[in-house]
This record gives sequence, structure tokens and C-alpha cells, in this order.
Amino acid sequence: MDGHTQTQVDAHRITPRRRQHRFDERLERDFAGEAYLSRFLGSLSVAFPEGEKFFVESVRRYKDRIDDPQLLEDVRAFVTQEALHSREHQKMNDWLASLGYPIGGMERVVVGLLGIARRFPPLGQLAVTCSLEHCTAILGEMLLEEPALLDRLQGDMKKVWAWHAIEEVEHKAVAYDVWEAQDGPYALRAGIHLLATSILMVVMIGFAAELVRRDGRHLEPRVWTEGFQTLFGRPGHLRGLVPRWARYFRPDFHPRSCRDRHTVAEYERMHAASLA
Repeated sequence: MDGHTQTQVDAHRITPRRRQHRFDERLERDFAGEAYLSRFLGSLSVAFPEGEKFFVESVRRYKDRIDDPQLLEDVRAFVTQEALHSREHQKMNDWLASLGYPIGGMERVVVGLLGIARRFPPLGQLAVTCSLEHCTAILGEMLLEEPALLDRLQGDMKKVWAWHAIEEVEHKAVAYDVWEAQDGPYALRAGIHLLATSILMVVMIGFAAELVRRDGRHLEPRVWTEGFQTLFGRPGHLRGLVPRWARYFRPDFHPRSCRDRHTVAEYERMHAASLA
């Protein structure tokens, strides 16, 4: 990253944006324009409330060991942003449940998996957070850099995902900065990344498939072919994230070492209409 861009990124403060979103009868089940993509985004939402609670716990555990006042301020802002994300995604999950989807059961699966992660030593839990924060950041960047994808979302679905994406990009380095302040070992970071992201992908794909089955559309070939093309074929939004995901394995990785196409302020300007 060139010095000018680095200065722009570092100078942008982490700013919790207190937004309220409505999820109601104005939204269609296929709010992303196709069935599988809608269910995949719904699956991500299911994981967020408990997942972000875990992220906050793992970062705050080290608050008393942080000497850098700027990092302490970043941690406070990170905690507030994550709490707001949890609140809005819980509202989305409640809406999905009102449509008859088995959201409660899926939430229990998430709680169970995080319960296993909570048995890790504190540094292992922080490594899980760093890995998954990298994933949410690159997913956020993908949404913000591909307006055609974001524009497919209806109403407040578009607003909540644009808002969440911007804040994930904005605070993408906080957990990692805490990790570096504890001199976390590379082997633990890399091993946890492979484990955590593999489990995440299997669970999200499985959840989405179950939601399609609950729709009674699992025997429609078009649902699966559309979903595969969108996520893994052409345009293959998830497939396109593999190089960004793999950057995390570099020994010299840092979230801010990756060249961003835009600064957070530019993303906000680009998506002002979506956020309004």
C-alpha cells in the first residue's frame, strides 16, 4: 500500500453508526433476486449475533494488557459497532424465523460451535476472531466493490448489508492489532485460520441448503445452478475472494498491508444512496 493511501486509511476513525432497519412484509423471501443467494445471506445473518458476541469477548479479554491509547479507543469503538451489528442481525433473524425457517435450531448450532471455541486458550479464541474478522472484512469489501451485487438487494436488506460491510472494513485491523500486541505465534494464527474458515464455509453452505429445502425448492435445478454460478462459477463472488482469504497465511500479513481499492470514506460516498 502506498504511503498516501495508508495515511488515509489510518486517519479514518472507527465510528459506530447507529442505524435502524426494518424487516417486514415489504421484503420478499428472495430479497437478493434469487433463492440460494438470499438463503446464503440469511445464513450469514444467523451466525452474526452470537459470533460477534464471541469476537467482543475475545478482544475485550486483553483490554487491560493494551498500553496504546489509540488501540484502546479502537477496541471501544469496535465493541460498539459489533453490538449494533448483532442487534440489527437479530432483527433480520427474527424476520426469517417469522417466515417459518428453523432459525432457532441454526442459532443453537452456532452457539454449540462457539462453545467449543470457548474451550480454546484465550489466545486461541483471539486467533479465531482475527481469522473470522478477516473473512467479514473481505466479504464487506466484495459487496462494496461490486455495486451490481449490492443493488440486487431489496429495501432495508441493501441498507443493512452496505452499513455492515462499511463498518467491517473500517474496523478490520482491531482484533489483529490486539493479537500483535500479545505477540501471537504465526503457527497458531495460520492453523486456526484454516480450521475456522473451513468450518464456517461448511456450516454456511449447509444452512443455506436447509433453508432452500424448507422452501420446498430443493428439487428445482435452477435454484442450485443459479446459486453455484453466483457464488462459485461466473461471476463467482466467493471464488473471487480466495486470493484475499489466502493473504492471511503470509507471515508478514496485516489487514492494513492489503491494498484497498477505496478508503472507508470513499465507500460511504459511493453508497450514500444505499445507506440513506
